[in-house]
Order: sequence, then structure tokens, then C-alpha cells
Amino acid sequence: MRTNKKPFIFVVLAIFTLAVGIGAFWAIPQLFQPPDPHISSTETTPNSPEPAFVDIDLACVGDILIHSPIIDAAKTDTGYDFRPIFTYVKPYLEKADLTLANLEGSLGGPSQKYSGYPLFNCPDTIVDALKDAGVDVLNTANNHCFDSGEEGFFRTIDTVRGKGLGLIGTRKIKQEPSYDIKTVKGLSVGIISFGYASYIDSGLNINGNPAPASIVNLLNFLDYTRLDSELEKLRTTVAAARTDGAQIIIVHMHWGEEYQLHSHSLQQRAAQELANLKVDVIFGSHPHVLQEATYVAAASLDHKTPVYYSLGNFISNQRVETLNNINTEHGLIAQITLRHHSDGRNEILNSSYIATWVNKKTGAKTLYEIIPVAQALDDLNAFPNLVPADRSRLLSCQESVENLMAGIKP
Repeated sequence: MRTNKKPFIFVVLAIFTLAVGIGAFWAIPQLFQPPDPHISSTETTPNSPEPAFVDIDLACVGDILIHSPIIDAAKTDTGYDFRPIFTYVKPYLEKADLTLANLEGSLGGPSQKYSGYPLFNCPDTIVDALKDAGVDVLNTANNHCFDSGEEGFFRTIDTVRGKGLGLIGTRKIKQEPSYDIKTVKGLSVGIISFGYASYIDSGLNINGNPAPASIVNLLNFLDYTRLDSELEKLRTTVAAARTDGAQIIIVHMHWGEEYQLHSHSLQQRAAQELANLKVDVIFGSHPHVLQEATYVAAASLDHKTPVYYSLGNFISNQRVETLNNINTEHGLIAQITLRHHSDGRNEILNSSYIATWVNKKTGAKTLYEIIPVAQALDDLNAFPNLVPADRSRLLSCQESVENLMAGIKP
């Protein structure tokens, strides 16, 4: 006898269809659920591909040279406030992913009298002001790092680090790395600094002062009177930073001859060695005036390093009225955009600059402020403390900068 199975099949299909419909019905609201706030739409999962590249913006300024009149001008009822000096340049420094500056002097503390030239001892609040302005790392490998003696040398390190800024060029113990590595947008950026000093029979001479043996191995320096043998220090330090994981290498050099508008052959020799080592960027300080910027090709011709030989004075009391040298009023914010590719290559996308000029006005209270030149020339009225007579100095600064930076323009 044949059995009719069609009713059974129809029942099964009906039940299946109903189940699918109910499932779809309950799934529909899930499509319109708001995203989980704890999950980022750009979050990288273990299976996500590595980004093809990462771009970082670097900035560096020149000498922070705090003479006695600047200390006096910063005095308040409760201490010293240097923040107004950086009001107009703060937006440019904050914008960069990593900003460097050269602290030309020491932080010996109030137990030693605050002073300017020839032995700089600045109130600690200069570090607060620089941090507030957007500076991330301070170079201390310069000829004034020993101005407050051995105590001031170590106190400067403690103060800068204690206030949350990176420090390059000096260290507290020999076992510390002679470089700093910062994580910037997920990349390891190695920052190296070398100042200058000279060997003497009894040890080391820093700015004409014999240095105690306790700090000889705690300062990165080159003796330019014996540069060929000293260059090995650069090779060793760059190699160590790379071994430590640095994917990008920035070098700050405190070098050159004071008040000379062009680099010395010894600076160029050191720059060539660094280019041969394929460091990514070189920033320079010490001459207290701007020097030229250019690209230096490695001997292998497969790499070029942008070199800003001197960024001049970012803030100082050096000017026409004190030194009869208008070039000491000129400074620069060097700007670099660097692309790190996933295959390890680094590429300079842009090398540029912002010219700066130090405005000083005397009256019931003296003021100092750093002025972005192009912005001021475009609208002098946007800067309440500028007067029409300042325009000629701003134009002088702009012309000088344009000439010296011709070799670095895109």
C-alpha cells in the first residue's frame, strides 16, 4: 500500500519557514543597535593588515638663552612666569607630534643666585613654560650645562625629568643610554644629542671650566680638535639606538662658531658622517644666529638628510641694542614631516620653517615675546605690543631666513 507523504513534507516546510522568519524578526533590531562605545571603529584586530605608513610631524627650535633681564621681566609676586614669552608660537609647537628645544644653561636652583651670562642659572619655571608651550624634549649637551657646577649639572637633569620632559645629551649615571627613545604615534623615535668640549691634561674642559671626573662620562660631546677619531662616538651611539629599537633617528648637534651665518667645515664634516649613517634629521644650535639649511647626501647616494645647521636664538636678550647684531634677534621653528613605511623605510615628505623674531619692549615692566614673522607682517595689529617701527626688523628677519633656508625648501 502506498503512503502519501506530501502532508508531512508540507508541515516540515511550514515549521522551517516559520523558524527562519522568527529568527530574522529577532535579528532585525540588532542591525539598528548603536555601536558599543568600548569598541573603536578603527581598532586594529589581530587579523588587520599593518598600515602602509605612518606620518609624524617634528619641530625644533633654537637656543633658550635666559639672560638676567629676561629673568627680571618674568618675576611675579609669587615667583617667575615665562609663559607669556611663548604665547604666539605655542600653537605651532603644540601642533607637532614631537618638539625639541635647546636649554642653554643650567637649573642650579634658588640656593645659587639666578643669573644670566656668563654663568646661566635659570628658575625652574622655564621648564614649565616650555612644556606648556608644547616642547617635549630638551637638549642639555651644551657648553653651559656646567654653569652651576656639579650640583647644578645633576639638578638640571632631575628637574627636567621631574617635570615630565624628555632630556638628551646628559645623564645621571654611565649605565643610562646616551640617547632617548620616545614613542610617537606608535613609532620608536631615537633622539641623540652631542655638544662640544675639549680634552685637557687633567680631564675635560667645558666652556673654559675644568669638569670633574664624575661627569666626564655623563655628557655626550665631540672634541672638534680631533674630530676624525671622535666621529666613532657618533657611529657607536647611532648603532646603539637602532639596536634598542629606534625606527627613526633625530640628531641634535651643539656645534659651530658663534655669530657666524654659515656653517664651519667641521660642522659639515660631522653632518656628512651622520648622513652616511643615514640618520633622518639633524638640528643644530650654538652660534646664536641662524645658519643655512640644506640636504646632505650619504656617500652611498641612496639617502639624504636634511640639516638645519643653526636655529639661532629662540629667546634671548641678544639684539642690536646689546650686541649691535640684528641677526641674534632671529630664530626659527624647523618643521619636518616624516613618513615611516611598513617596510622600514623613512621618507622626508616636507622640510620647512617658521621665522621668529624676539620682541622686547621696556616700560613700567619689560616684556619679551617671540613673534611669528609672517603672521606679524600680514597683520601687525594682531600683536598689541608691536609698533610700526618694528616692521623693518621683521622684514630683516624674513629676508635673512629666506636666504639661509633656500637649500631646504621643498
